[in-house]
Amino acid sequence: MLSMVVIADDATSLPRLRMALRHAAALRIVSTLDGRRPVGEHLSAIAPDLVLVDHMCQRMNSLARLREANEHAPAAIRLLLAERRDDASVADAFEAGAHAVVDSNMQASALGPLLGELAGGRLLLTARRPMTGAQYERAAPETHLRVVADQQARGTGASA
Repeated sequence: MLSMVVIADDATSLPRLRMALRHAAALRIVSTLDGRRPVGEHLSAIAPDLVLVDHMCQRMNSLARLREANEHAPAAIRLLLAERRDDASVADAFEAGAHAVVDSNMQASALGPLLGELAGGRLLLTARRPMTGAQYERAAPETHLRVVADQQARGTGASA
């Protein structure tokens, strides 16, 4: 079973995340941490497979927790559930260590499978370090995705 840590400043989002996990294969929340204060020591001790940072009232807290997760849980996939998805906010999240930014309004039935696929290593993220042999053996066959920025690439057959 893969482990997930949720970092949030508001407990009202937890029931929705637990509902989402009903749709995720082999993933469970092992800890919920208060995002208003440092969490690095907890992350080091837990060593989760996935760290989910929920959007917070103070955006700087979200970014600080992502930086801590990057430092103290470097092998974990780091995901930000964000209300703001403008270019600058998304760039800040990636710079702070997020591997993915997901709209916080995503339906639980879609979020759960996405979390399961991310934690299981079946979606490869460009910022993620390569898997070790043991991690690769436990992961299901990989699905390689490539984002095609130029729509014309599809017409030329250049897309994956």
